Amino acid sequence: MKLYVISGLGADRKVFENIVFPSCFSEIIYLDWLMPLPEEPLNTYVMRLAEPILKEEEKFCLLSYSFGGIMVQEIHKLRKAEKTIILGSIKSHKEKTWAFLIAKKLRFSSVFAEKYLHEDNLFNSKFSHHIFPPKLRNYFTVKDPQYLKWSIIRILEWEFEEIPEVVQVMGEKDLVFPPKKSNPQYIIPKATHLFPVTKSKEVSEILNKEFEEKI
Repeated sequence: MKLYVISGLGADRKVFENIVFPSCFSEIIYLDWLMPLPEEPLNTYVMRLAEPILKEEEKFCLLSYSFGGIMVQEIHKLRKAEKTIILGSIKSHKEKTWAFLIAKKLRFSSVFAEKYLHEDNLFNSKFSHHIFPPKLRNYFTVKDPQYLKWSIIRILEWEFEEIPEVVQVMGEKDLVFPPKKSNPQYIIPKATHLFPVTKSKEVSEILNKEFEEKI
């Protein structure tokens, strides 16, 4: 069975470099971020991103981090995975923090120009600091302003009802997606938003437990 993996907003597969994946998988496949088309709806983007999954017939599992958690839950709606695990992400729009809610109310999409998302300006605003914590920036490689603005808008606009079978793993001290608004199956003590890197041993143990039980 294959495991498909999606990283966080603007981040690449290096976020998972310290993870020991379960031996039960025949292949680990990373779905790298695509450039969104102008004004592309989330569902259309998800179908493009998930093309390798949708065109196959064999069973599979999904693993994701942060913004990737939104993507894999949308993929799960299109084609049900044997098991879906999200790390440092939310299961519904009801779990968004005040920062996301305020940004949506202030109409981020119409007032936040792409020029502010160029690398020189990217980390200066308080909201950008909330989305891109300093320690995450070393893993932040997809920096195209069009992609970033599109992604942030899709997070702000995302409305989704929880899928009960999705396994949610969160960090106790995560400021981007804090666990206090969620009901995760796992909370990793003293873990920040970058816990797939900083708490890779704990994450690996959870993945082995959850996936081995299913496969």
